[in-house]
Amino acid sequence: MLFNFYSPTNVIFGSGKISQLSEEIARLNKKKAFLVTGKESVRKNGILHTITANIKQSNLKYKLFDKVYKNPDTKLVDEGLELASAEKCDIVIGIGGGSVIDCAKAIAGLFNEKGFTSSLDFLEVDGTKTVSVPGLPFISVPTVAGTGAEVTKNAVIVNPDKKTKRSIRHQYMFAKTCIIDPELTVSVPREVTAISSIDAFCHLIEGYISKKSTSVTDVLALEGLNITKNTIFNLVNKTDDIILREKMSFASFLGGVVISNSGLTLAHGIGSVIGPRYNIPHGISCSICLPEILKLNWPYIDKLKRNELVNIFGTSIAEYINNLLEKLGLPKSLSELDIKKNDIESIAKKSLETSSSKGNPREVSLVELENILNQKL
Repeated sequence: MLFNFYSPTNVIFGSGKISQLSEEIARLNKKKAFLVTGKESVRKNGILHTITANIKQSNLKYKLFDKVYKNPDTKLVDEGLELASAEKCDIVIGIGGGSVIDCAKAIAGLFNEKGFTSSLDFLEVDGTKTVSVPGLPFISVPTVAGTGAEVTKNAVIVNPDKKTKRSIRHQYMFAKTCIIDPELTVSVPREVTAISSIDAFCHLIEGYISKKSTSVTDVLALEGLNITKNTIFNLVNKTDDIILREKMSFASFLGGVVISNSGLTLAHGIGSVIGPRYNIPHGISCSICLPEILKLNWPYIDKLKRNELVNIFGTSIAEYINNLLEKLGLPKSLSELDIKKNDIESIAKKSLETSSSKGNPREVSLVELENILNQKL
């Protein structure tokens, strides 16, 4: 048995654990935080007030950057980098969903880099530079369970020129501390809960079948898949249940740890293309072709792994996923997302270029992928 496994983040997990934020800030001994968040939700539900109260308790000054929108691009990251530098911040705190945490992660990770014009230079596939020095210390606080971004080493950012999601990826970009407090997710509405939960499901099953998976990620992925199977549908129908929220937060965390070490597959490759291009939520864009990608890969997945998946989901996993999407009220066809036949060729080409597709268990030709996408119309 041979494997590499790396997960350096100090994880604090549990309901009410946000109260430990001030202790973590004090431990890192910094003077001014760059607080990254979205514009509305964390204000409405009182989470921002809780965070700023903790920051003040630690006698830390902060600058609020509350401009993050869904699918942030390199222009927003560049704006954040400029402001954080001007404000002389020495720590970054990201509080929100995956978009917020990825934006904050990129700002923290690139803060000390020199000799570049834009964060676009560091995007995989499109850029020419790699992260070379540690950035600012970064604390992640997820308010949505599903993305796993709080414990991953990559920041998913949109290239505004190509309208494609890419990653800025490096070991230096892991958060120093992650505080996962399931109570912060209770106010998330049903639809967002469904979309984020299916994202966690995708991470776990894709991480499990990825050709980069290891014995360690397999154990974590199977545990996460068992949790999501027994939790996801109940949660979207009882969003205020803190026990279910805890379970999904834990599954999301496991998914993040898994994909940091195993990578993903072509299902996420497709999602990273159609998501920003058509303004589709990430969980939807990645799950919609997952059943077909599983069918395509099935003969190339290790037999023991196939048996484990059958034990959890039954003999037709693709059918299970389609039924799950229907129960959650999520789209099952590309036509529901206003994707047209004329778009298929370019989607297929760009999907095969993504870093996620490199973990797919088998090589997939352009024609094969076009056929799959056409079947989903």
